[in-house]
Order: sequence, then structure tokens, then C-alpha cells
Amino acid sequence: QYAGQNAGNLAGYNDVIGNQVIQNAVRNLKVQNVGNLNGLMGVQGNGNQNQIGNGNLVATRAEGNAVTTLFVKKTVIS
Repeated sequence: QYAGQNAGNLAGYNDVIGNQVIQNAVRNLKVQNVGNLNGLMGVQGNGNQNQIGNGNLVATRAEGNAVTTLFVKKTVIS
């Protein structure tokens, strides 16, 4: 059971959606996942990500800004 809310992609940018089901993905059941607020690409369903507590992912890219934040949206079935 996930007590938070998932507002999705609020900025209207690209949102890559997969079909992966994650069990027990959210460790903090009261986290609010607001999705992509800063215009970067949100990724769902990519199994090769380093997860941090609430399912969000921090990644870096080689060019441009040093740090890019990607938000991972999970579907939790318990």
C-alpha cells in the first residue's frame, strides 16, 4: 500500500513508460512522488537503475550540466 500521491509529469516533457511491475519498491510509505517537475526525462520500467529510498534516481551525464536528475515512477503491487 502506497500512502503518497503520484502527480506524474507536471512539465509536459517526455515520459518513457515501460511495463515493469516492482514489488516492495517504496521503502518510505509516506513519500510523495511528484514525478518530473524540472523538464527532464522521466523513466518508468527501467530495471537497471540505482534506487534511493523512495524510488527516485540521481544520474549524471557526460555533457552539459554536471548533474541530471531523473525521476523514476513505480507501480507497486503488494
